[in-house]
Amino acid sequence: MPINCFKRKSGTTMVEVLVGIGVFALVTLGATAVLINTLRSSDRTRAQSDLDASVAFAAERVAGYLCEARTATIDSDGLGLTYKYPATNGDGTYTASKTATESSNRQLYLSNGSLYASDDPNRPILTDIPSTDPETGLPITIFSAGINSREVIVRLVTRKTLAGNQTIHSAITSRVRLRNAVQS
Repeated sequence: MPINCFKRKSGTTMVEVLVGIGVFALVTLGATAVLINTLRSSDRTRAQSDLDASVAFAAERVAGYLCEARTATIDSDGLGLTYKYPATNGDGTYTASKTATESSNRQLYLSNGSLYASDDPNRPILTDIPSTDPETGLPITIFSAGINSREVIVRLVTRKTLAGNQTIHSAITSRVRLRNAVQS
């Protein structure tokens, strides 16, 4: 019986092993890149969500300060607002007078990139307010007049720098109705 010299032995060759390792390495690198991009996207989404929530909370705080105001005067640059509540009786209730205001001024004001209320000057309402609006490129105006004397438009903008110097921002514009405003 003749001997077959070309009979293949079972097992894998070195070339097959190297090709297998190469394919495995490429799949692993691809999966790792996808995972890293997913994590970065998740971090950015979480940071954006947190920023949006802080701006919404700040807008609620500003509305809380202003909604009971009787008068509101916006600074010429739109970065501050002076307001007064109705005058009160000794028991803390508002007087019957439709025009009487408390004697002291209250303020909402921008200082060092943060918005503060004179009622609580140690706790900023919103921080990291840029000097220009990222959506319009114009200088920031926080307060502006509404369609009548009973309304103030509030535009709050903040930003945050993420890893890799990537900056995100959040903005909200709301109308605050002064419930106790003096009728003009």
